[in-house]
Amino acid sequence: MNKLEYILLIDDSDADNHFHKLIIGRSGIKCKLTSISSSHDALELLQNGISAEDSTLAPLPQVVFLDINMPAMNGFELLAKLREVPDLHDRKKDIRIFMLTGSLNPDDRALATEQFADLVTGFRVKPLRENVILDIQQEYFSA
Repeated sequence: MNKLEYILLIDDSDADNHFHKLIIGRSGIKCKLTSISSSHDALELLQNGISAEDSTLAPLPQVVFLDINMPAMNGFELLAKLREVPDLHDRKKDIRIFMLTGSLNPDDRALATEQFADLVTGFRVKPLRENVILDIQQEYFSA
């Protein structure tokens, strides 16, 4: 398994992104950490990484925490567009997307884990907690 080297936070709330960065820092995980408040910018970053011939020029995050309720394009719309991105280099499988949301709506959980099961690894409720990120590291990125 790979070491966890890159996490992407996608949330329109700068306060949530800031808090989640603090939590990840407190967890002791040392990795590149990027936050994006625009779902359109996040989609562009992911598209570039998936499509790049040289993955070192446009590295993909290994873990993405994706909010559902965002303006312009919500998390599910982002996932639908991401699904359409051609994956010529077989990179989508290396991205672990976790919905990280304040939504307690069971329909949101079902949509994420059923309709988008090919892209979504898990569903977590905000705020992110240290044990959640440590569990993800342990399950997917420890040798």
